[in-house]
Amino acid sequence: GGDFSSSPPFQRGVGGDFDLTNLLDRIEQIQTWLKPITYYNILGPIGLAIRRSLFQIPEELLPAETAPEIVSIRELEKLAEKLRVEEDFSSSPPFQKGNQPSSPPFQRGVGGDKTQELQKEFQKWLETYGYLSEVGTDIAVATWREKPDKFLELLLAMAQKPATNKQEKTSTETSNNWWFNWRLNQCSKRALTKGKIAEVYGKMLAHLRWSFLALESYGIDTQILEKEGDIFYLEFSEIKQWVREGKDEGLKEQIRQRRERLETDKKRQIPAVVYGNLLPAETAETNNEKISESQLKGIPASVGCVEGFVKVCRSVGESFSEGENPILVVPYTDAGWAPLLLRGKAIIAEVGGQLSHGAIIAREYQIPAVMNIANATKILEDGRRVRVDGYRGIVEILDVNC
Repeated sequence: GGDFSSSPPFQRGVGGDFDLTNLLDRIEQIQTWLKPITYYNILGPIGLAIRRSLFQIPEELLPAETAPEIVSIRELEKLAEKLRVEEDFSSSPPFQKGNQPSSPPFQRGVGGDKTQELQKEFQKWLETYGYLSEVGTDIAVATWREKPDKFLELLLAMAQKPATNKQEKTSTETSNNWWFNWRLNQCSKRALTKGKIAEVYGKMLAHLRWSFLALESYGIDTQILEKEGDIFYLEFSEIKQWVREGKDEGLKEQIRQRRERLETDKKRQIPAVVYGNLLPAETAETNNEKISESQLKGIPASVGCVEGFVKVCRSVGESFSEGENPILVVPYTDAGWAPLLLRGKAIIAEVGGQLSHGAIIAREYQIPAVMNIANATKILEDGRRVRVDGYRGIVEILDVNC
């Protein structure tokens, strides 16, 4: 029960005769383990921030390999470099998309040893980092492993771009400054611990999702549930009653009502601060800090200043036209957003700060970013021309009169 690799323990259509009671026991065991891990996952970043503040260590000097989303993209970049060497993009596409993880990603030279090796390396990458998802803490959201086509597309996009030499992080302090090196070492060790906790936490959540999907598979096959995603509209107590006591009456109606409620709640305007257990009343939209009618003030998250056209992306599954390099406007960022964010020339987020996932990714790949621009996805429409100033945290609308 304690093997938390990135591979799902049960898959739909494979055998199909797993023990539901054992599966439910596994879910309860994962939930038990998740309780202390969740506290560590919350306290880890706080502890790191305290040490950085006390020791005056800039965030950019810390090792970036502590974040799973950064490591995953770096590994995919290595595979893209191999693909760039092996393939001639001017003649034909290097791989074809498939609907299943087992679909051959490389079209040309299917029988070749190098092509098969690249295919195996991609599958290994998917198995290693497949536990990540668009929203790390929401097990109702599909993991990377369940959407291989998106990453085949990203791999191709990376391989088609010319290789770039990223600047190595350097310290302004001398290497023989033992006091600075000691402080940096303390923060670096804490950053590594934070990253390891995040990895374990993410894998546990992925296995929790995959275990629920196995239950859902049985429910759909026996017509207790209607379609994929239904199980995430049930409370755990209702699932236990169904599995252990056979009480499945009314589940479909409960799911239908909750789906409708969710669609209604999606339209609610969320206030800047939410507290307590009661659903907050409808409020007016959160106001932005405006310098002028054409300028919005946020939090500078990654330095740089660029101009471009807006592309509003409300989910990581947004598609781009070939060669498009827009300024991305997103509601939030999580670990699983890295593949999308890397395709933009700048990032504007409605929420977040300098330690959010989007900010970390932006700094790692030198993408200008401004966070905490309230209602940005509503104010900035597709095709709007803007300037993003990551030095000052300002977004300027250049076609304000349009």
